[in-house]
Amino acid sequence: MCVMGKQRQAWRWRRGRKEVEEEEGKKQWKLAVRTQGL
Repeated sequence: MCVMGKQRQAWRWRRGRKEVEEEEGKKQWKLAVRTQGL
């Protein structure tokens, strides 16, 4: 990956950090539920 791509990714990550964290939280929760067999 080129440096420009990395910088752009980091910028997008900073701007959409809250949304990304919420999405990751949902994924982690689904994974935990699946792992626990609930």
